[in-house]
Amino acid sequence: MFTLRIEAEPGGYAADDTFSLVIGHPQILVVDDDDGATCETSYSDIMAESLDLFFEQWEVAEQGSPMEWLLNSELVVWFTGDDSTQTLTADDREHLGAFLDGGGKLFLAGQNIGQDIGDEPFYHDYLHATFVDSATSDIAIFGVAGDPVWGGGIIINQAQQSMDVVSATEDADSVLVYQNGGVAGITYEGEYRVIYFAFGVEGADESSPLVLHRHQVLSKALGWLGLPVEVSGGEPVGPESALPLCLVHQNYPNPFAEMTSLSYVLGGGEGYLSARGVWDGSGGGRDASYRDAHVKLAIYNIQGQRVRLLVDEPQEDGRYAVGWDGRDKRGETVSSGVYFMRLDARGERSVRKMVRLK
Repeated sequence: MFTLRIEAEPGGYAADDTFSLVIGHPQILVVDDDDGATCETSYSDIMAESLDLFFEQWEVAEQGSPMEWLLNSELVVWFTGDDSTQTLTADDREHLGAFLDGGGKLFLAGQNIGQDIGDEPFYHDYLHATFVDSATSDIAIFGVAGDPVWGGGIIINQAQQSMDVVSATEDADSVLVYQNGGVAGITYEGEYRVIYFAFGVEGADESSPLVLHRHQVLSKALGWLGLPVEVSGGEPVGPESALPLCLVHQNYPNPFAEMTSLSYVLGGGEGYLSARGVWDGSGGGRDASYRDAHVKLAIYNIQGQRVRLLVDEPQEDGRYAVGWDGRDKRGETVSSGVYFMRLDARGERSVRKMVRLK
């Protein structure tokens, strides 16, 4: 931190200002490897503007593989866009392997990486993934239930047409899955940390308030890698994030045909459910003003349109359940398909998907 002082005579004017100057390599390296496309707007632009992060950006098309900068970085965000033939070259894989062997942290995203290098040892040994198939027809990607970071999250990707389907090795975790099956996202934590997405963040649809937007996806990924980040002045996202004040459980039965039960928990009083679904009776030191706040539980379709409002009233902390008969606000039976139950309470939101059958 430096202080700049400006003085002027006559008049005795004086003013001080402080500024920071980073010397040496930034801790974060963003590798733009999208073969000349403009995917950086979904990574580096968001990291700078929404997450307020300082980083170095590397253009592979102009500068080649970033070996020296990799070895001087602690965390790397690497995206390959729609490239399908040169996603990670032999040099890239060698340099990334050395980076990870040194305890690095990597977030890698691209829809054709498995198709391109799924047979290479790096794919299995460092990404802890097995390539299953390419060009899934799914557009909906869901966080695995119970995962403390991604559980309950939804990503809609209608922009990319060749997202890979993968599976995690036994020592890694599947954290994102496609609607019709197959893994879309993997995390590995050991001597290094890796998050691998078999799709690109740039494809995430931001038109619906029910789904994760790109800045939220990045903040969750970087938070899991150990980098506390803030989104638009909000609370830090990372390993020390607070447990939720509201949590909606998976409906039962699911799928359902005529009637299903939706249960949820409101926290902040004598106990609340953690993101892992474990009841914590400590109370968590929550503000008492939340304990009788307004609650809304609603059903939405995949376009983000509200179908039915089931709960709209103040409620105290505790466990609740409500039924839904598969009808909309006009009393008409909804069509079969994917729907979302959204709980808004205590200044937070919890979302899960469900399937209605005819």
